[in-house]
Amino acid sequence: MTWITILWPMVTGACVTMALIHLRTGLRQRPGAAHLLFSLNAFVVMVFSCLELASTRAGSLAQSLELQCWLDIPGAV
Repeated sequence: MTWITILWPMVTGACVTMALIHLRTGLRQRPGAAHLLFSLNAFVVMVFSCLELASTRAGSLAQSLELQCWLDIPGAV
């Protein structure tokens, strides 16, 4: 097990935690647009880190390139 397979799930877990906290805060407060946008950003970083980890653990070059193409979607968000 390398440090990348330990660090990336930790980053993902931190992003999910922060996203859920700010999502709840943003839904309960009236001017909660900043919290909702932060929550969206944290979810995007979570998806990005999951795709990066899958890309580093891909079995073939074609698989890795396909996952790299999927990285464009959270990058655009």
